[in-house]
Amino acid sequence: MKRQILDRAAIACGLMLTAAATRAHAGDPACGVMMVVPRAGALVISLPHTFIRAHSDSVWSSRGAWRSGADYSLDRLRGELRLLREAAPGETLRVRGCWLIDPPPLEVQHDRYRPAAAGRDSAPAAWAPPEPRPVTAHAAAPPSGASLALTGNKTLAVEFGSSQDAVLRQSLDLALSGSVAPGVQLTGVLSDRNTPITAAGTTLDLQSVDQVRIELAAPQGGATLGDLSLRLEEGEFARLERRLQGVRAEWGAGGAHALASAASASGEYRRIELYGTDGLQGPYLLTDRDGGTGISVVAGSEIVVLDGARLSRGETADYSMDYERARLTFSNRHLITAGSRITVDYQFTLRRYRRNFSAASARWEHGAFSGFARLLNEADDRGRPIGVTLSAEDRLVLAAAGDSAMRAIGPGVTAGAGDYDTVRVSPQSLAFAFAGPDSGHYSVQFAPVGAGRGDYVDSAVVAGRTAYRYVGSGLGAFVVGRRLPLPESHGLWALGAGVRSGAASIEVEGAGSRLDPNTFSGLDAGGHDGFAGRARVRLERLGDGALGGVSLELEGRAVDERFAPFTRLEHPFEAERWALPAGADFAHARRASTAAEWRPSVGGQLRADARRVRLETRGRGVESYRRVRDPRAVGARGRRARFIAPFGWGSRSRARRGTLAPAMAGADDARRV
Repeated sequence: MKRQILDRAAIACGLMLTAAATRAHAGDPACGVMMVVPRAGALVISLPHTFIRAHSDSVWSSRGAWRSGADYSLDRLRGELRLLREAAPGETLRVRGCWLIDPPPLEVQHDRYRPAAAGRDSAPAAWAPPEPRPVTAHAAAPPSGASLALTGNKTLAVEFGSSQDAVLRQSLDLALSGSVAPGVQLTGVLSDRNTPITAAGTTLDLQSVDQVRIELAAPQGGATLGDLSLRLEEGEFARLERRLQGVRAEWGAGGAHALASAASASGEYRRIELYGTDGLQGPYLLTDRDGGTGISVVAGSEIVVLDGARLSRGETADYSMDYERARLTFSNRHLITAGSRITVDYQFTLRRYRRNFSAASARWEHGAFSGFARLLNEADDRGRPIGVTLSAEDRLVLAAAGDSAMRAIGPGVTAGAGDYDTVRVSPQSLAFAFAGPDSGHYSVQFAPVGAGRGDYVDSAVVAGRTAYRYVGSGLGAFVVGRRLPLPESHGLWALGAGVRSGAASIEVEGAGSRLDPNTFSGLDAGGHDGFAGRARVRLERLGDGALGGVSLELEGRAVDERFAPFTRLEHPFEAERWALPAGADFAHARRASTAAEWRPSVGGQLRADARRVRLETRGRGVESYRRVRDPRAVGARGRRARFIAPFGWGSRSRARRGTLAPAMAGADDARRV
């Protein structure tokens, strides 16, 4: 009781002193009260005035007076209030003091001066260059509220057992976070988790770690530098999920949002669909676009889907990935069988040219209207080939090759010490014959062009080198020369809009793509453009009376075979569900669907839909029809069990409680060639 009386007396004295000070400084423009609200976690507050008079300051809040030196300290010169104890959330602090009305600057300033010009009749004086003259000696202070924290850890572990060899595991996590200015947050991440140590025993290359990223976040936007996980989901034709290295900027206000990104692509995108093997958890080998092996996968770029479910990486999770050898191994959490369907989206390391990527996207909403626009571009930098130097002759060959990689064969013969000599095979022509390792006068390279298109075949392996033998024009699979890489360019644009009015909604989307397999050549440029479009109309809950509500949906989509998206348009193994031929390109098809759904007022639903797909491949058409009827009765709690017969026992009221609910489903497919 005495404690409470003393606290109330202290508060009353503080209020009396404040009132007295207020009367004493009334009418003085250099004195007053400044009210501030501390931000969460901020211990330094910049006051609106500097050069505060000594012993004129006092601080208090609704809870009472604050003590100088115990609860706060004041930098009178710079006008900075430093909190020595944390303020309550939303608490307003009142700071009284007296200050200079026109304070001098605190930062360093320089004035330049020049001697006055001499009179017309006087002798010219020696001119000296202007020299800086400091006004004050005070350096600029860092921004108020700036604070950064660095944390991290590094772990090394050796795993061994009676049935396995010793394995070295490692992980690295570094994080930088804090505030660099009021309202601007900085986050930095360097992570190398679950990435195996290479055969050389090191992962010092920053391109080999999981993440190297710096982010800046502000109230209406932000920027990211380093490793980017770019994900764009609006629409169907311009969706994207990539691992990049570059910069990304975002801005949003109201119902509008814009994004722009420029980056260096870490690799080339590829998707493969695999069938599992009984008893084989791995490794499953990933390949490049031509089915070749010996590639490396960009760390963290893979998306692994097993039987429609996305998996997580880690030997103690769902799968592990050997990035250097492009091998995928599943853990014992998922048993792989012949019925398993595996889909892997990944990026393999670049082998031909350095690749650049850029994207611009915007979306907006205003009332019942919404829309989006997107531009994507990914192109090889033909001035930066990887592992090869292009001569002027090579560039001429590429310019004349058009879109055919078989015609992009550069010179492959170098005179000097080599494995081959020339032999005459006809009065008009010579061929190269293998003379032995370093026993010939020519070094010759051979490029594969396919069976029946070349002049040579591989006949033997001598001292680790493949020997090629001349078999005649058009009878072999190799030609003399070296394969030159074709630089690609891939662009895509997409526009979409939607409107909703009551129970009706309409969506439309159009997209176009341009895929140029050889930017060196202007030949064969007529078949690079492709287009796609879709429209959807939906009417929801029509009627909605005693009999319940009815919903209708109509959708149509057309994608020509030259349209090149940046990611898949359909779910994995979708063609199997439509009884289409193996290898059918289900994504490039014309599709129409109709769906109706009835929801009775007493609960449950009845849905029926019909779909039609037509594929056109080089003049041959394949049509597939699918009709589905799916009546369902759903209990009040959403539980349901599938039955072909009606209720076998129980009552309707019991079913509504969720213990029992019937459902019937039927489907039939038809295919016509």
